[in-house]
Amino acid sequence: MSRTIKFRVWDYSQRQMFYVNELVWSSSRLTVNGSLSEETLSQFTGFLDRNGKEIYEGDVLKFGDGISKEFTRRQGHVVFDYGQFFVTVEAGRFFCSLAALAHQKDGDGCEILGNLYEHPELGDKKPAQARERLGGET
Repeated sequence: MSRTIKFRVWDYSQRQMFYVNELVWSSSRLTVNGSLSEETLSQFTGFLDRNGKEIYEGDVLKFGDGISKEFTRRQGHVVFDYGQFFVTVEAGRFFCSLAALAHQKDGDGCEILGNLYEHPELGDKKPAQARERLGGET
């Protein structure tokens, strides 16, 4: 079994999302696309939303509850923890496996609303706090 390993990066200084072409580790520093600016990496989860869009860490998703046919019951953002991707809901207090959501039959899986970096209003915290919660430096 193989999966595609891809990253995108939010550059705080330029306030823009970039897709990563090159990652280089040197002297305990990470260079992304030739730049050492303050940035946060988001890894592709290997899953697509119901519209065929790639789901990355930091994406905000809406999804059904797996019980009813109603699609828009919950909203949460994607995090990587305990060796897998989860969706955290309700200010980080509830985790649901992204694999379970992506393959959910009732409610048609999940749909990307945006991400915590370009649309911080979708999350429960401000961008710097979201970056800290997702493992980046503050």
